[in-house]
Amino acid sequence: MKYKFKNSKSNLERLYFFLGLLEGDGSIQVNHWKKRYLQFRIIIKLKNTTANYEMLAEFRDFFNPLFNLTVSKNNQNIFLMQNDQRKLKLFICLIESYTQGFLLTKYRKRYSFFCYALSKKINYSEYKYIKNELGLNDE
Repeated sequence: MKYKFKNSKSNLERLYFFLGLLEGDGSIQVNHWKKRYLQFRIIIKLKNTTANYEMLAEFRDFFNPLFNLTVSKNNQNIFLMQNDQRKLKLFICLIESYTQGFLLTKYRKRYSFFCYALSKKINYSEYKYIKNELGLNDE
């Protein structure tokens, strides 16, 4: 699956900034629901300020032609989120086509696990085993 991305300097800068924000204030999640189904999500959670809302809304608008990111807020936080597996696969293609990935080892492990679980459609027992082997249970 290929994603066409206009490879301009400003677009790459936005993508790198987004990945840094995801690595610093976000999370890449693989969770289970009642030990039956795996759920996948990327989420960025920031303090509820006007500047943060505008920044996340700009990212939403930038990525929305294909990714349909949603911005929501409560009294304390603003969230930028995607949990549609098809959209997340496109997002992985974008990251792998145009970047070197994440900087921190912890995030590289989490991202590798996320990609593997999403592409291979693993079951709960595989999920539990791999998470344990990678040391992701205690994070």
